[in-house]
Amino acid sequence: MMKHVLAPIFHRDSVSALVVVCVGLMLAAAAGAGESFYERRPADILMGEATEVVVDVVSVAESKTVKAELSNGMVVLLKENHTAPIAIVQVTVKAGSIYEQEYLGAGISHLFEHLMHSGTTTTRSEEETKKILESLGNMTNAYTSFDKTSYYVKSTNADIDTAIELLADWMMNTKVTEKEFNREMQVVQREYERAYAKPSRVLFQLAGENMFRVHPVRYPILGYPGVRAKFTLEDISAYRARMYVPNNMVVAAVGDFKWADVLEKIRAAFGSFRRGASPAISLPTEPEQVDTRVMRKGMADLNITLIAMSYHTIPLTHPDLYSLDVLAAVLGQGESSRLVRDLKNERNLVQSISAWSYTPGYDAGRFTVFARVPDAENVTKATEAVKEHIARFKAEPVDEGELQRVKNKIAADHVYAGQTIESQAGSLISGYLSAGDPDFDARYVAGIQKVTAEEVRRIARKYFSDDKLCITIVEPKGKDTAAAAPTAATRAGAVRETKLKNGLTLLLKRNPNVPIVAFELYFLAGLRAETEATNGISAFTARVWSKETKNRSQVELAEELENMGAKLSTGSGNNTFFLRATCLAKDFDKMTEIVSDVVLNPAFGPEECEKVRKRILNAIKEREDSIYMQAQRLLQKTYYGEGSPYAMDTIGTTESIGQLTAEDLASFYRKYARGPNGVLAVYGDFDPAGAEKAISAALAVLPPKPAPKIKPTPAPNLEKDKQAEAYRERKDTAAVYFAFPGMKFGDVADRYPMQMLDVVLSGGGHPGGWLHEALRGAGLVYEVHAFNYLGLDARHFQIQAITNPAAVEQVKATIIEKIEKMRKGEITKDEFARAKKICITEELMSRQTNTAQAQTAAIDELYGLGYDFDSGFSDRINAVTIDDVTRVASKYLGHYVCAIITAKQDEPAEPSEPKGD
Repeated sequence: MMKHVLAPIFHRDSVSALVVVCVGLMLAAAAGAGESFYERRPADILMGEATEVVVDVVSVAESKTVKAELSNGMVVLLKENHTAPIAIVQVTVKAGSIYEQEYLGAGISHLFEHLMHSGTTTTRSEEETKKILESLGNMTNAYTSFDKTSYYVKSTNADIDTAIELLADWMMNTKVTEKEFNREMQVVQREYERAYAKPSRVLFQLAGENMFRVHPVRYPILGYPGVRAKFTLEDISAYRARMYVPNNMVVAAVGDFKWADVLEKIRAAFGSFRRGASPAISLPTEPEQVDTRVMRKGMADLNITLIAMSYHTIPLTHPDLYSLDVLAAVLGQGESSRLVRDLKNERNLVQSISAWSYTPGYDAGRFTVFARVPDAENVTKATEAVKEHIARFKAEPVDEGELQRVKNKIAADHVYAGQTIESQAGSLISGYLSAGDPDFDARYVAGIQKVTAEEVRRIARKYFSDDKLCITIVEPKGKDTAAAAPTAATRAGAVRETKLKNGLTLLLKRNPNVPIVAFELYFLAGLRAETEATNGISAFTARVWSKETKNRSQVELAEELENMGAKLSTGSGNNTFFLRATCLAKDFDKMTEIVSDVVLNPAFGPEECEKVRKRILNAIKEREDSIYMQAQRLLQKTYYGEGSPYAMDTIGTTESIGQLTAEDLASFYRKYARGPNGVLAVYGDFDPAGAEKAISAALAVLPPKPAPKIKPTPAPNLEKDKQAEAYRERKDTAAVYFAFPGMKFGDVADRYPMQMLDVVLSGGGHPGGWLHEALRGAGLVYEVHAFNYLGLDARHFQIQAITNPAAVEQVKATIIEKIEKMRKGEITKDEFARAKKICITEELMSRQTNTAQAQTAAIDELYGLGYDFDSGFSDRINAVTIDDVTRVASKYLGHYVCAIITAKQDEPAEPSEPKGD
């Protein structure tokens, strides 16, 4: 490797800095080297008063990933992606819950994330920051994990300078005010309540406490409320000074830019950020486990048992990583995996089951099998069955066909996962922090391909012994479960529309940017085609539809797909039932044949129907565990009323699902899966002319007879406000849901003003807006959102908030107050301009994948809007005025239905009878 030393020092305001970078890279390229190096400044200059900064090292990997280091110790990772005119900038701090030292168990990393993200700085107020973010599209967020805290801003490529400057301002100039501190303490408490109302979150936390007795990964990222309550502003300042130094940070940027330009922008923005003392943190070694551990917890309002079976393993850089991941995939990932085939599909012991190998960058790896068991008496059977399957790995090598299938699946999953700029930025950061290699994910697939059957058997014997097993159970409280105790891109082409002879509309679009093909097939049906007697038939049909065909058994179909690393699923909604599939471009012909077999020859076998029926009935029972589902069902029943399909749940009821037969499902499918009733969109890397010919031939025998017309559902006539309440035992959370009259997909004149209203009111797809500021800002809710539900028939505009029972009335009153403010048209010009930017940026971000583009085109075509309807989105949003928003607010946001799920208040004690003389 040849080194090139360049003498000039980069000054903060020097316009020649970028030239030096580019010259250095050109010299390196001319010499045939992959790296260029810059002179390191003396340490005494770096720590002095001077604000100049030098880029110490720049390396360009074969993957085109650029790695640079500023002389203040900050690492910069850059990658160009010219698929769309967007970019992401992400700053990650090596400050997570395991590094909190004297604050362990308090969640100070997570609290500080709340305080820093878009908060007050020494250069601007919190409100000024929010206005800038909204002008970018408000595509920002932050998160805290065990080992890092990350902040990102997504924007159009034209706004990347502002995104970088904002992140630099937060990192360098945060100024925590007493008001923000008190507010975010309340917000984090609401977040804690919401998180630990979820049984899955309780299971994960309990499993960590069960496995780790001294390692700090046992503490919750959110912290314990009692410990967190003791925080002061001085604690926050001390933690920030220790952890938030540039030499403890990584900046990543991915998007439509020239990397040298962005490197210079980052250098300039962070140039005055001075190096600090590197945090010296040593994590304790977990003592060796010597016997099986069992921990269990009961939860109220729970109808299903959750199980985690975990073994201690390794960190990310250990060579056994690849064999453990392969074993996990063979054991419990995908429909053809051993646990799914046996425990779920054959023996019906579990509602769902999966296996995962979690290997972080620190020494606290774990291999876990997760299962959801509907019947308490099957808990022991399920855990014993898992042990039997693990014992099989120790006894005999994995079949070579099975081994190759999961290798293909893992490789394909990596391609799918890397389609968006946010996933690419996250990959760079995780790879660098955990393995010292930003391109670790790209090299990971090669390691997977080298795994042998004998290696899988070796690591099964090495890690999976009963004395290393931790079993954690979260179960229904109060139920008798003792007996169950276990022991450079090319442009995409235009859309090609074809009407097949059988009436099916085919949409084809070539996009060679990624070697992936997406199939999105939709038929009109769904909940609108159901009655109370047949409620759930569309979803039931969709669940069975793709299980097997008359030519392929369930196992054969799953194995074929996983051999290609491909995916195929079916589903149902309010207006349609659908099939979606993805494959690598090289497998297009094979996937076309499989899709046609699933569409033309579904089996709907009675045995498979019974298995799916049981899982649906368990899911119906389990939905009572979710406060979200309880509130949604109460809202829809109250708003739509008896007789409307929209008052029903897409999953169905115990009564309706119980009486549907296999022939009922097959008949429903034949009734609606017809050429004139459907649209198929295929987007990806293929030749459109050849694809049209192949798909036309494959689906030629799809019935050409039109499907029955579905009777329109009239909109509810809401003449006054209504309120419905239901109660639950648990007293930690409550839900407040509103429904206002809504509109149809085709109500274009009202649809886009309502979308703008949604953004001003609740931030659109990201937290923000009037409701977020008023409710979360006061610590009254953890989350509040608004949604404009659209349908082929008029739906509703929904506002929902998750709070605690004591705040229900205050939350309700605040929502009504903000609605009235909207009806009066009290939107400022700045708020309106920011809302437009948010709408347009969110739309651009949502179009990144072939699947997303194909889905939108297919639905718009099926609903009569035209496959290219979405291309006019920006123009329609830009045409909306404040008067338009006021008009739709007055038109729709009048009378409402409010559904409340809360805890029943304790009854006052009966007064005692006075004693006689």
